[in-house]
Amino acid sequence: MRKRLYILLFLFGLFPSVYGQQSADNNYVLLLNSASFGEAWSDVLYKSLVEDVQQLGVRVDTGELLVPMMKTAEDARLRREMLLEKYPMPPRAVIYIGDPGWLVCRPLFDEEWKEVPTLICYSRDSMPESIEDLLSGNLDSNTMVPASEMTKGYNLTILKQPSFIPETIELMRQLQPQMNTVAMISDHRYISLRVRDEVHQAVNQHFPDLAFQSLSSPELTTGQLLDTLSGFDDKIGIIYYSWFVTQNRHEYLDDHVQRVIFGLAHTPIFTLTDRDHEEGSFAGGYYIPAISFSRVASATIREILGGKPARDIPWKDGGVPGAYLDYHHLVHQGVDPALFPKDAVYSQAPPGFFQKYKFHLVIFGALLLLLVAAIVMRMRWFVQRQRQQNREVRLLSQYRMLVNNMPVIYLRKQIVDGPSGPASDFLFLDVNPAFERVFGCKQQQIIGKRLSEMLSRYDKLSCLAGTDQTVHSFVIDGENGQHYYDKLVFGSSEESIWDVFCIDRTEEHLALVQMDRHRAEQDELNEKYKLVLQATGLTPWIWEIPEGLIDCDLSYTPGLESGSGSRFIVTEEQYYSMIYPDDRERIRAAYADLLAGRIDILQEEYRVIYVQGDYQWAKSFAIVRKRDASGKPIQLVGASLQIDIQKRLEQDLREAKEKAEESNRLKSAFLANMSHEIRTPLNAIVGFSSVLADTEGDEERRQYITIIENNNELLLQLINDILDLSKIEAGTLEFHFADMSLNSLCREEYEIHKGRVHDGVELVFDGRDEDVEIKCDHNRLAQVVTNLLSNAIKFTHNGEIRFGYDMMGDTIEFYVADTGIGMSAQAKERIFDRFIKLNSFASGTGLGLAISKMIVEKIGGRIWVESEEGEGTTFRFTIPYRSEKKAAADALDEPSAAQETGSLMSEPDAGASAQGGALAELASEGVGGRTGKRILIAEDIESNYMLMKAFIGKRYEVIRAHDGQEAIDLFPKVRPDLVFMDIKMPVVDGYEATRAIRKISKEVPILAITAFAFESDREKALEAGCTDYLTKPISRDLLNQKLILYLGE
Repeated sequence: MRKRLYILLFLFGLFPSVYGQQSADNNYVLLLNSASFGEAWSDVLYKSLVEDVQQLGVRVDTGELLVPMMKTAEDARLRREMLLEKYPMPPRAVIYIGDPGWLVCRPLFDEEWKEVPTLICYSRDSMPESIEDLLSGNLDSNTMVPASEMTKGYNLTILKQPSFIPETIELMRQLQPQMNTVAMISDHRYISLRVRDEVHQAVNQHFPDLAFQSLSSPELTTGQLLDTLSGFDDKIGIIYYSWFVTQNRHEYLDDHVQRVIFGLAHTPIFTLTDRDHEEGSFAGGYYIPAISFSRVASATIREILGGKPARDIPWKDGGVPGAYLDYHHLVHQGVDPALFPKDAVYSQAPPGFFQKYKFHLVIFGALLLLLVAAIVMRMRWFVQRQRQQNREVRLLSQYRMLVNNMPVIYLRKQIVDGPSGPASDFLFLDVNPAFERVFGCKQQQIIGKRLSEMLSRYDKLSCLAGTDQTVHSFVIDGENGQHYYDKLVFGSSEESIWDVFCIDRTEEHLALVQMDRHRAEQDELNEKYKLVLQATGLTPWIWEIPEGLIDCDLSYTPGLESGSGSRFIVTEEQYYSMIYPDDRERIRAAYADLLAGRIDILQEEYRVIYVQGDYQWAKSFAIVRKRDASGKPIQLVGASLQIDIQKRLEQDLREAKEKAEESNRLKSAFLANMSHEIRTPLNAIVGFSSVLADTEGDEERRQYITIIENNNELLLQLINDILDLSKIEAGTLEFHFADMSLNSLCREEYEIHKGRVHDGVELVFDGRDEDVEIKCDHNRLAQVVTNLLSNAIKFTHNGEIRFGYDMMGDTIEFYVADTGIGMSAQAKERIFDRFIKLNSFASGTGLGLAISKMIVEKIGGRIWVESEEGEGTTFRFTIPYRSEKKAAADALDEPSAAQETGSLMSEPDAGASAQGGALAELASEGVGGRTGKRILIAEDIESNYMLMKAFIGKRYEVIRAHDGQEAIDLFPKVRPDLVFMDIKMPVVDGYEATRAIRKISKEVPILAITAFAFESDREKALEAGCTDYLTKPISRDLLNQKLILYLGE
């Protein structure tokens, strides 16, 4: 049997069904029957679907799945493979007749046909949980699951065909009152087993007085079934469902039993579905007819092909059920017609009286209708003739009344020959009262008379003569002045007879005169209006609300050429699109308020594009001009004025005010920060200085002194940073470019900072084998590197700090990378702002990075940071690469050599820096005991002198001058080896005193000491003759370096 099934499947795949064909594209719908075609109800559904779908330009392919022939899941898999081979392209939709077919093909919709929309027809509320249960017929409450659960996740919808079993049995009882048993004819198929159980349950539940008898295969053969049916009487009601049996010759046959049982049974045979009862084989039943089901199915597949997802279409029944009965079958089986229900639909019913004599009745009705129509037409003609005669009499009466009462002069005349020639005169045939009033002659006096006769008596009649024009105007003097008339002449149907009408146009003439006067006044007003528009630059416009159009007159709009494109019409949406986005909704709301009557006049300022160009400020005025009958506005009038200049002035004033306020705020914030930053180190200096005298232990004293010195350095650094910051903002920061070595600068920084790193941290300079010589400000560049290294040392407690530089073409990129604490993204955004400290408790001013950024940018480079929290930080900055050749080419643009001096930092100058390592080493050893050297200190402030004496008095002989004049007087007497010269002193300042001493000696070193820290102060001191320059407060280490440098001890 399995072999024969494979052969059948092969033939099915090789030869398409009689309805379908091989598909090479996806513009088709696949219709699959779970069993086989050939039954009347499936043919009705097929034909309806094919006709409707083909009207949409989509092909319909069909196939028979023969599910009852399948025995195992392997059979189902082979059928799916055959479908995929036959239909390589997925269809646009799949229609299943019966849910067993979908259960067999369900794996296709998980992969190859995923999301293909599906329609399942004739489905039930529950399905077998597995294909094995379906094919084995193992159907009970344990193997059946709700259809909604089985189909979850698939793109499908279901048309249900419920079995209306109680209604059908109730219909059977009405037709077979003696019925006490319900016999069910069914086979062994899946659907038959389910329906048989439903019928059995319905009998037990709804009709407990009836017995149930099952007639099913394979328990009964076809012969046994027919023998059993022949023995039934009217006490047994028969329900036929299906009778498919397996034969030796064929694997699967159509149901032919239904065609023979009608002749063997003695009682009506009812069905639960539409079995084409019009053939007479069955009595019918209560169900949804196949034609109704097919209409619903066609409508559903149209929705799916129209693009609606199948899963979005609710499940529903295939139509409205009803009682459908075969009249002939019931009568043949002996059912009394008196028992037939009135609300049923009958087929093969005997014709009624109208159907039997329909032709004769139609002929008789047609003849009768013709006779009635002839009589009606005759009567209508007679009535219309009477009406016509009455109408003519009435019209003549109305014509006479109209002529007599109308305010128009009327006369009827006949053209005749006259004294002046042929047709030069006429006879008066008729006149109306208006003629009599105007011309002063009565009707009886003028009728039948010639015009030439009457002119001598009534000279006004002359206006009626001498013209053949159809329209002619004339003037007649009246009691109230002149009257203006238009004469209209019309020919009549009678020869030489004319009708003349003279219409009084006096009021219109006067109105025209008045209109001309008003027009002149209007022209004058328009001229004034134009002058006002031209003077103000207004753009008038009219807004037609229903049409949504705005008509703008740009003739007087500033910036547009006169006479070129003066009319500009835009739609409402175009107008709003021209408005600046931030102003758009506000203007919409304002116009809505005007249209709604919430405001009477609109006055709004906004930004808008004037035809072409950028946004400009404008001010619009608008008011409602017209309303419809309901009071709704239909037209707005208004004008727009360009106020861009005024707005810019307002903006400039506002920005100036904001800048002033911001400057004041920044000044206050700066003073507050300075107060905090200066007071912090001063607190330590003042505090520890006050307790230093009371401290007895040397260790504690040295600790306090170290704290005081550290805060001195911090305070000095803060003052230097503030000075640099102020000069940068003022644009007075000076840069002195000179040839310098990058390797030397980096090694100096390494020597200065290597002793400051924390234990466990290594400072590494990535030196280059080839030195790089550039033209740059040595001190400013060193200031930036120092700031970056100081920060790295401050926040790195283990790992390493690596710094160096790389050549990047025309730029040099410096880097300082550490393995410290890193910083957050928020901190990176603010790290170069002023007074920003990542650790508020760490030492520092919070200005170093801000100053570094400004210095780098002034040099022509940029600075940035790369960091992540806990991963370390890398600062990078670039400067332009200025080689010696390039510097020589730019020599004319650089400061003079006289200006190329050191920085403002309280550190050694470039020359001293080169010896910094050795000097620092000597200074650290100290100089003990008297050296025999004599030093003159010119200082007017006692505390400053005492500090200098404390620094050097134990090693050198110190002589004091209280002012500049005393220094000049003492110098030749004491012959000092070195002079410390304060700049700001009474009597004679340090500059003058230095110049005077230089006249005596040019070799003795004179070191300027001052609290002035600007570069210009240094240059002024050097120009006066000073050898070197120290700024207050004095650093002991720096002082020792200077002493070693100039005294050699």
